[in-house]
Amino acid sequence: MRVLIVLVAATVILTTAGIAWASQTITATTDVNGHARPATAEIDGPSNVRCTSAAGQAGTGQKPSCSIAAPGYSGIVEIGKVIATDGGGTVTLTSNGNPPLRCTAEITP
Repeated sequence: MRVLIVLVAATVILTTAGIAWASQTITATTDVNGHARPATAEIDGPSNVRCTSAAGQAGTGQKPSCSIAAPGYSGIVEIGKVIATDGGGTVTLTSNGNPPLRCTAEITP
C-alpha cells in the first residue's frame, strides 16, 4: 500500500512539474497536385526534433527533406538530423521536394 501511495505521489509531482516523458511522431504530406498538408504538435518546453524520413517523386529537382518551424528554429532538416528547440510552443513540419511527398519527424523532450 505504501509503495502505491509513493508512486501516485511521484506521478502527481512530475505531472504538475510539466515533465513530458513520451515522444511524439508527426507526418506531413504534399499531394500530387502540390497541396501541402503540414503537421503540428505542441511542446511544453525544450525538445529535440529529428527528421526520420522524407520521400518524394523520383527525378530531377529538390531532394526530399523536412522543413521544421519550432521555437528557436526554422529551416530545412535532412533525414536523420536533429534540431533543438529553445522552449515550449508549436512545432510545424512540412515536406520539401517533388510531389507527392511524405515526411516524418520525431519529437522527444
